[in-house]
Amino acid sequence: MQIRKTLLIVIGLLFFTGLAQEKRYDFTAFGYLPKVVSNDYFLKLNNAQTKEIRFQYLDTISLIYLRSGHADSLMHYGKLLKEETLSDDLNSENTENFNLKAFYYQGVAAQKMGLLDEAIQSYIQGIEASTSNDFIHKYLKLQLAETYLYKGELEKAKAVLEELPQLKRQLDFYLKNGVVKSLFLIQNNDYDLAKNIINKALSENFVKDYPKLKLELELNLSKIQLRQENYSELIKSSNSIKNNALNESFYDLYIEASLQVGYAYARLKNYDVSEMALSSAYVNTIQYNGID
Repeated sequence: MQIRKTLLIVIGLLFFTGLAQEKRYDFTAFGYLPKVVSNDYFLKLNNAQTKEIRFQYLDTISLIYLRSGHADSLMHYGKLLKEETLSDDLNSENTENFNLKAFYYQGVAAQKMGLLDEAIQSYIQGIEASTSNDFIHKYLKLQLAETYLYKGELEKAKAVLEELPQLKRQLDFYLKNGVVKSLFLIQNNDYDLAKNIINKALSENFVKDYPKLKLELELNLSKIQLRQENYSELIKSSNSIKNNALNESFYDLYIEASLQVGYAYARLKNYDVSEMALSSAYVNTIQYNGID
């Protein structure tokens, strides 16, 4: 399996390099797994003297992989966190909080890997194990709604979203709520209302403090541009998202923006550039299916 994976990466890189030399377009196929977690964290994890300290480092490492979009690594450390919290006989409040976070990490990882039923199971287990007073409870619900949207189960997504009002009590949740609700509206072809939600969120002064959520909102605008056949604007906006995502090491968003560019060029019947964009995304997706 590893040989086949390596061969696919090499073939993809050769194809991508040939096109890139023929025409100057800005697509990056890494051919390796970008390192986002410092070795110092792994050393501290391995040398942790107590379970509580070990939980904290597992949580920190998982958060870094969540930010960068390394799905396999997020799944790996989310599972470790879950297994170790379940084996903790102290069963303290902190242990329960880390256990709920593990459900969240595993759900997001499965969702990014396309394992939507597994993601739904993780979110529902986390929701059932938590209460509405738990900090992470509504985040689990929001991710569940997003996964239903990816499955095309709009009524289930709507039922969950109706439980989550668009309030600014927690700013990151407010922005993510805007991401998921606008995606729901896009899938219902209500583009004007989706744009209103996105533009309102993007106009907030605090949005600059949440760069990944800002790019997720902008990606939703690009999805509207694709559906409305506004390909020139789509290429411009998606290239900007792609470059900003790369600068911030948001590798999952970099891939998604590259796909949007590829789709736009395909609709314009510029198949060479489309193939280059989609090939770079394919190579990167294969490579990210590995544990850092």
